[in-house]
Amino acid sequence: MRICLFDWNEGGHNPLYLRSFAAALLPGSEVVLAAPDAALARVDLDGVRRRPLGGQRPQPTAVKNQFSRNGQLLDKSEAAAEELDLIATVCDEVEPDHLVLMHADPVLRWLVDRPPFPFPHSICVFQARAHYRSAYGTKLPLGERVRARYQDHLVARWQRKPDAHTVFALDKIAAQRWSKRRGAAARWLPEPPIPVAIPADLDKERSGCILFGMLAPRKGLDLLADALSVDSAGFHVTVAGEVEPSYREELDALLAKMRGHGVEVTDRTGRLSDEEVMRALATARCAVLPYRFHAGTSRVLTEAAVVGTPVVAPDHGLIAHQVREYEIGLTVDPTDPAALRSALFQIVKDPPGTDRYAANLKRYWHEHGGDAFRRAARATFELDNAA
Repeated sequence: MRICLFDWNEGGHNPLYLRSFAAALLPGSEVVLAAPDAALARVDLDGVRRRPLGGQRPQPTAVKNQFSRNGQLLDKSEAAAEELDLIATVCDEVEPDHLVLMHADPVLRWLVDRPPFPFPHSICVFQARAHYRSAYGTKLPLGERVRARYQDHLVARWQRKPDAHTVFALDKIAAQRWSKRRGAAARWLPEPPIPVAIPADLDKERSGCILFGMLAPRKGLDLLADALSVDSAGFHVTVAGEVEPSYREELDALLAKMRGHGVEVTDRTGRLSDEEVMRALATARCAVLPYRFHAGTSRVLTEAAVVGTPVVAPDHGLIAHQVREYEIGLTVDPTDPAALRSALFQIVKDPPGTDRYAANLKRYWHEHGGDAFRRAARATFELDNAA
């Protein structure tokens, strides 16, 4: 069976999901990766075919529903139409037996009205959130609520398409809800495995907190800086990860602000190797995720769990549910500076060696990481049952 994995994104964790999904399908299938050149360069995997797409999809601008590429402005529908045309071109060349759209959120609205492919296809939906109030007690703002319900409606329509096979959700409860509907199957997709061996000599001495990820305004570094602007002299903060170019100046100003209040700041910005990520997370007493609003899960939870680092997470949505269910840290309203500072100090000032979260972090990693991703992908295509 020839399976084509398509992803027109090159940043963030997209290449990791692409590589992990491809690795999970081997052996037992012929895998073709269709992705931007930069993403394929980050997929160090033998035994797969590659169909480079050149650059990535147009990127969002500060204007709602407007995208840009090399100075060219497109609206959301134009970007989606271009992506669907590219998918069709790739499929004409590759002639897959099955297509997997690794990030269907941006094109779902238009995909449901597209004529059926001559083969089954599956989709990954990253930001399901229509169930947030009923399942997690999170009341979405009106605009988000409308978008969430519309997305849920689109998934239901997609499931009834004759060529629809499986919708993957990164949210277990979303997958359970969708699996009860008529049409295509729904399956929870756990986190991809850590792509490197965990170093045996991880630092045992820990201090302060770490904020890690693709650094942009949505990561809430400004909220962390506000929280540490009072009574935080000597507190250690590590800021690590790639920086969106338009955010560099603001990030530098926030680092300077924290230093001005006596906070010890370690600047690890830039692309880190997977081993460097593990080591950075292992040097902190906690990982902080001060997101104002975040739909979906966060890879940081899994990466932190692998090295035994508890988290301070926002008090809404799936992330809060996961932290509370597994008791792997604290949840807090990150827009409340005093509450955020209190949560950070509560974990950081735990006596060394208490490891009160250690067993829970191991359980989280076992159920959300490890081999769970591979099992889910292979079961979808019945690869372990093939003759």
